[in-house]
Amino acid sequence: MMSIASGVSSAARAATEHKQAETKAAAMFWMVRVCMSGSYLTAIAGNFNEEHNARVLRGGFLLDETANRA
Repeated sequence: MMSIASGVSSAARAATEHKQAETKAAAMFWMVRVCMSGSYLTAIAGNFNEEHNARVLRGGFLLDETANRA
């Protein structure tokens, strides 16, 4: 009788560990997906104006816009 209860307990523990691993993998996937999105990075910066967007697109260096408009 004890071996049946032990087997059921082991199966339940394995199922719980598997579900926890799936949950961690899904959480990691969405965390990476959100962090890689440019709109999220812009939201973190909290600055939606054109100057900030230009700086982000140029890798942090804001070029002289007047030279580009000529």
